[in-house]
Amino acid sequence: MDAVYLYQSCVVHEQCDKTTQQIAITEIAGLAHFYVFNHSKTVMATPTFTIFATELWLKEQVLLAKYPKIKSGYKGMVFSEIIAQQLSGGEFVRDMIVAVMVKGAGGSADTLAAYNIKYLRSALAVDSPNFDLIRVLIFILMVSCDGNGEILAAFERRSGITFATKAFLAAANRITKSMDFDVLQTLRVSYLFFDNMSLLQTNPGWIAKALEAGLLSAFLLSCSVVETKLDSSLAMVAVKVFDIIKKAFVLHSVLLALEQPFQEIIESDIAKPRVAGLLWKEWVSFTDMAKERLMIMDVADMCRVTKSSSSRTCGFSAVSGFDIDVPNFMHSLTFIS
Repeated sequence: MDAVYLYQSCVVHEQCDKTTQQIAITEIAGLAHFYVFNHSKTVMATPTFTIFATELWLKEQVLLAKYPKIKSGYKGMVFSEIIAQQLSGGEFVRDMIVAVMVKGAGGSADTLAAYNIKYLRSALAVDSPNFDLIRVLIFILMVSCDGNGEILAAFERRSGITFATKAFLAAANRITKSMDFDVLQTLRVSYLFFDNMSLLQTNPGWIAKALEAGLLSAFLLSCSVVETKLDSSLAMVAVKVFDIIKKAFVLHSVLLALEQPFQEIIESDIAKPRVAGLLWKEWVSFTDMAKERLMIMDVADMCRVTKSSSSRTCGFSAVSGFDIDVPNFMHSLTFIS
């Protein structure tokens, strides 16, 4: 394949001058782009091309810095886009592509997760984020995590949920009447991401980190737009996620993570029926439950502080063998009338 030959000879082994390298890498980007978007070129489905594309993607930021013509010609995301296009097939094809991508990363799922999160962090760190790139990176995260347990575990270890949530919130904060198409599509992919992240339902650590990163605000700000401009069934993802979070209110760590963002939402008054859309009724119920559980947690924390110095605390007496860390701690204590 011409692109692989050019890459090996002109870029990896540098068997030519810098001007020729610049031309070569531009040709490589063009050929790779052509192979992906011209479906008659079956080369894109071969493991060789996937490994090649993965190697390029892992070096994307280095290549963009070294060969600026790529950045100007392909919006600074050509290799990320190629990977995303490869992952756009059916579930069986996706799983195969992800497995080959791991080979392209030297057999390391951790490397794939690390670079994806690194790119996402960099994309969010600028004043005017490139939401076309952010959308693509969230999509790659979603599909690769869904298709490979090792990548999912690496994503979890590296707090990837924090940056995925921050990207979601960044798009939600840029909702306007004339918002960019890329912002809207970033919202769409973010909803799909949280709909697919089944670990969110079983891992309180994920929920806590997502809450701290602004998940509630992101859904509240975007739900109505997703409902009206995209798909009402997609907007129901927000309701589903809020229900998952409510069920996690029994966990002290989740309530601690909820406290500050919840208070900020109340004070900023961003939760309004016309903005929240389908989420509004769920938000009202969510608010009532959150206030109750947070109040109980605060009282429990107060009691915990004085527990060691007195057997009679806040009108309650501790029962041996129980711990008042649990928010609904009334089940763990005996009331003294």
